[in-house]
Amino acid sequence: MSKKLKVIDSSNYEFSIGGMTCDSCEKIISKVVSRIKNVKNIDVDYVSSSLKFDYDGKKSTLNKIIKEVEKKGYTCSEPDEVSVNIGGWVIGILGLLIVGYYGMGLIESFEMPAITQNMGYGLLFTVGLLTGFHCVSMCGGFVVGYTAKGVKEGKKPHHMHMSYAIGKTLSYTIIGALFGLLGSIIAFTPMMRGYAGIFAGLFLVIFGLKMLNLVPGLRKFRLTVPKFIAKFVGYESKKHSNNPLVIGLLNGLMIACGPLQAIYIMAAGTGSMVEGAKMLFVFGLGTLPVLLGFGYFTSFVSAKATNKILKASGAIVIILGLIMLNRGIALTGSGY
Repeated sequence: MSKKLKVIDSSNYEFSIGGMTCDSCEKIISKVVSRIKNVKNIDVDYVSSSLKFDYDGKKSTLNKIIKEVEKKGYTCSEPDEVSVNIGGWVIGILGLLIVGYYGMGLIESFEMPAITQNMGYGLLFTVGLLTGFHCVSMCGGFVVGYTAKGVKEGKKPHHMHMSYAIGKTLSYTIIGALFGLLGSIIAFTPMMRGYAGIFAGLFLVIFGLKMLNLVPGLRKFRLTVPKFIAKFVGYESKKHSNNPLVIGLLNGLMIACGPLQAIYIMAAGTGSMVEGAKMLFVFGLGTLPVLLGFGYFTSFVSAKATNKILKASGAIVIILGLIMLNRGIALTGSGY
């Protein structure tokens, strides 16, 4: 079924994209569209959920562009005019303030159930497992690349996958430890660690809401990867495309991934190198089953289902945020 596109002029087109969950989606969509002939000046924007491009070929190919994007689990439609409902925003903010005010009054009489460390690790592993479906879009090409080249050289696939898994998990663990160290430097007293935990908890809750796309305005809340890191990862990935261990190590620096950003912030909020390392180790392990077995999983899980699965991880990120928030409040002496 063809969909009407907004024509900026005779060769410029724009349409809205639904289902984007983080900045990584920009790269996925841009890569798909760039494969189609006569498409130039591609501009994908996560904040505005839009895709703009120049095209001077046959109009029938425009439907192909839509289909290719939709194969990745996104929806395409004519851009809607954005209207800002000032009254709605005011009522919403007042509602949050009222709930927060009375909620604080109930804190003293409310005892939150104890949350064990194992429960936290279980949730982290689950977030990693669900995020693995999104990792397929971002990192699946690397797995296919090193596997194809390795087979030609007589290498065994399971050995290559093991090297990749070790590199990826090790990278996540080391960077998690560094974020934990950073948190310990900033928060060197229990009170400071408490405030750091509160900040990290709030960040995770906001990030989870952003992943669920419940508040479109939160799309502007984003962490961008420094360009030098993106260039370094891109260059080294091509240079070592047949080395799964190096590819795995580089994966830890691909922090355009929304869930990964959230867990790194959570690691910093612990204020502990050991806890930060353990968190990212568990999260990294969770991403591996789907990523390494994506040839099997993607055969029965559609792209649209993958986006829904990723949203489920957004809900768990909110839960992790509340856990972190509670621990932070407890460290400040006001815990419940």
